[in-house]
Amino acid sequence: MFGRILFAAVLAGLLAGLAMSVVQIGRTSALILEAEAYEVAESGPTGVAPAAETGPRPFSPAPGFERNALTVLANMLLGAGIALTLAGVSTLANMPVNTGNGLVWGLFGFIAITLAPAFGLPPELPGKIAAELGSRQTWWWSTVLVTATAFLAVARFRTPIVLVIAAAVVLAPHLIGAPAAPVVVNGPAGPPAGLTADFVVATLLQMLVLWLVIGFGYGWLLDRFAKKATPA
Repeated sequence: MFGRILFAAVLAGLLAGLAMSVVQIGRTSALILEAEAYEVAESGPTGVAPAAETGPRPFSPAPGFERNALTVLANMLLGAGIALTLAGVSTLANMPVNTGNGLVWGLFGFIAITLAPAFGLPPELPGKIAAELGSRQTWWWSTVLVTATAFLAVARFRTPIVLVIAAAVVLAPHLIGAPAAPVVVNGPAGPPAGLTADFVVATLLQMLVLWLVIGFGYGWLLDRFAKKATPA
């Protein structure tokens, strides 16, 4: 049984990463490249910020095949990691994933891990001014953990009091508010608002595809493996 769970999760995650890559390469990557042009323009004529001119330059994949290949590889690894996490959570909570509820698992995973924190900290393009990294990470992780825990509690117990507590817990990080970006006067303008909005939509769409494929694919594969393992 453990082998079936592990194999189904990894396979579903890899397939989901491929599906996500189609959306990312087709749309999101183009927006990132466009934003990087603004970042280079604001760094100066050499394309490198003055503070970094004397230090080693970070690795940057070549445009085209190399960049796309590494994007696909990273997405497949991300998908496998998320699918294994989903498998672990469902197993520990004794709430099996199957063909019938796989899309629901995927949808609520997307809401908890991607959509909920995006209300306070939406996906960011290169060159965009943001709050201090540590505070953003703390708020992001707190939002993800409380949202996911609330969803699991409601799915597990389904009582009015649990629903009320879960709603309050989910709203708490948003009432507190995400860390705000500093106000920079006469600083770099960053990418335009329209480009940023397109990037947010495209990123959420590709993550929705990833989560739905993981949820349905993992449930479907588990059902298929279980049928093959059951004697006639």
